[in-house]
Amino acid sequence: MTIGQLIGGGIGILAILSVFIEITPIKWNPLSTLFVWVGKKANAELLENFHQLEEKIDNVETAVDELRAEANEQSAITYRVRILRFGDEILHGTKHSKESFDQVLADIDGYEKYCLDHPDFKNNKTVLTTSKIMETYSACIDNNTFL
Repeated sequence: MTIGQLIGGGIGILAILSVFIEITPIKWNPLSTLFVWVGKKANAELLENFHQLEEKIDNVETAVDELRAEANEQSAITYRVRILRFGDEILHGTKHSKESFDQVLADIDGYEKYCLDHPDFKNNKTVLTTSKIMETYSACIDNNTFL
């Protein structure tokens, strides 16, 4: 065997081994590269569908957030209506139970929290009514005049 044949055979053996062995400093494995390329080609449509699905999920999440905001605003409006109605009933001399007062006080808390969290929400519509409810509640406690 000549030196040329030995070198050629050594290079051949290294080429065959390089397909199966990843050399650390070079960090290139032809089989890994080939499998990655084939995988990308085979899954291209699946990846596209996945990206479309992600976009649809984002749209649904946005819609849910908008619905949640609308529902919270509607709850605040409902609190306000109940507070104002309760205040009107007090002005007309209607007596209430302690439980009714407890409920309207919970409505006042919920309404005030919503107003604090949403400064753009039209507010100050229940300030005087809330004050009158609190005065009446305090008087009912002092005099034990609940319904």
